[in-house]
Amino acid sequence: MSLTLKSTYVHLFTALVIFTVYGFWIFGVQGVEYFTGPDALVRIGRSIATLIVAGYAFEILVSIAVLGKQALQSAKAGTDPIDERDKLIVYKSMTTSHFVLCGGLFLSIGALAIGLEAFWVFNAMVLAFLCSVIAELATKLFHYHVAS
Repeated sequence: MSLTLKSTYVHLFTALVIFTVYGFWIFGVQGVEYFTGPDALVRIGRSIATLIVAGYAFEILVSIAVLGKQALQSAKAGTDPIDERDKLIVYKSMTTSHFVLCGGLFLSIGALAIGLEAFWVFNAMVLAFLCSVIAELATKLFHYHVAS
């Protein structure tokens, strides 16, 4: 399995874990009531900042653990594990991801403009990021498996 395809599966796994833990923590452990009151925006901001920092740390650690050996072997052999086909797939998937993310963020801002509570708007933004990650990884998997 190529390094980029393996990397796609690793990112799919980490995204599933990160956003599942976030959803469970926000809606299961803390509850919506925690995010009400005068310091609601601070609590929402801290939760999303924690998601970002902890999520990236988890993703980096898992990527190093799973992909590190194969990446080092490619580096020692002097070969580039990413060919032109891989680069085109990455460009296509990033384009799809950005369209989905922009659409989700525009909808979230629209929801804020019509008076939806900040808690729901910020979680809609998190959902937009999740959907963009899913769109990116699904596009990659489509081009690797179906289009090849």
